[in-house]
Amino acid sequence: MTKKKVKNAKSAGEITFNIEHVMANLEVAAEDDAELNRQGKPAISKLKKLSLLTDALSKKPLQREFLDRGVFALLKTWLDPLPDGSLPNINIRSAILTVVNDFPIDLEDSDRRKQLKKSGLGKAIGFLAKSNEETAANRKLAKGLLDKWRALIPEAISMNFIVRPVSKVDPVEVRARAKHLGLDQHHKKLTKKLEQLRAPKQKQLQAIKLSATGHGMMKYI
Repeated sequence: MTKKKVKNAKSAGEITFNIEHVMANLEVAAEDDAELNRQGKPAISKLKKLSLLTDALSKKPLQREFLDRGVFALLKTWLDPLPDGSLPNINIRSAILTVVNDFPIDLEDSDRRKQLKKSGLGKAIGFLAKSNEETAANRKLAKGLLDKWRALIPEAISMNFIVRPVSKVDPVEVRARAKHLGLDQHHKKLTKKLEQLRAPKQKQLQAIKLSATGHGMMKYI
């Protein structure tokens, strides 16, 4: 390989690692909030990670990568009511509706349609569109999204997470980094999430294509 190809390959690998790191962080935050709520404590984990979510998912060059890795299902968990039935923080709901509205969702792509249906995100957004607890602005945004998806979202939507593409991240490297940084229990959960992202997929939703255009994209994470 030429030096340029080696550099581009390294860049693509780093981008993949960082995307999965973001996804794992966001999943752990959702789980932490559910546990805090069960304990009667303020659910603030997702709020602490909200800027990570908006910053990462608003980067146009990376949005398709996040879609390929199951971000629909992740966003659904962020919108789900907490164990006590209360809605997530208003800032969380507003941010996610805005992010989803900005995503390049190709509804002509059959794999993308299946991904959207399986994620349950449409049902979560539909709930907000009808909720009296939601703000007028968010209800309008939610209804706008449903209008774009209406013919694609059935009444019964699977609650199962979609299977993510096989990761190129080496779990040994993840564990080594965790040990080096002396991560606490929270970060051990994060490491576990990263390893789960490597689980063999049951069905190929869309091949991940990392080309030379990935060169220099690390700045977007």
